[in-house]
Amino acid sequence: GCKQLNRVAQRAVCACMGGLIHTHTHVLICCVQWVMPEALLTAVTPVCLLLTWHWFLFLLTCPMAGYLVHRIVTLPPGSLGVFDPTEIRNRGMLSKLQTEAFLKIGYHLVVFFISLYCFMIALLL
Repeated sequence: GCKQLNRVAQRAVCACMGGLIHTHTHVLICCVQWVMPEALLTAVTPVCLLLTWHWFLFLLTCPMAGYLVHRIVTLPPGSLGVFDPTEIRNRGMLSKLQTEAFLKIGYHLVVFFISLYCFMIALLL
């Protein structure tokens, strides 16, 4: 459910970053389109896990949700969003954002496989 949608959003962010590197993707599409859905899905996942009493998985997913919510809440007033379209073409910022996207994908893969392991253990016991 939520985890699969979150991985789809992460793949779309990576596709946008790849398009920005080769300068054939419109900057505002990547900057605005995926930030809020990613943060919303990542914030809903720990809440769903808490409601179903999966404490270990809840504690595992909270740091990413907290990081994304913190990133959105601490935006300076008057900014255009998490990704500033005027600065996105800066190679240093673009490579940093791409590294961040790959780290988030790796984090979600680890959480997915741990969740799968917990599910299989619950079925066997």
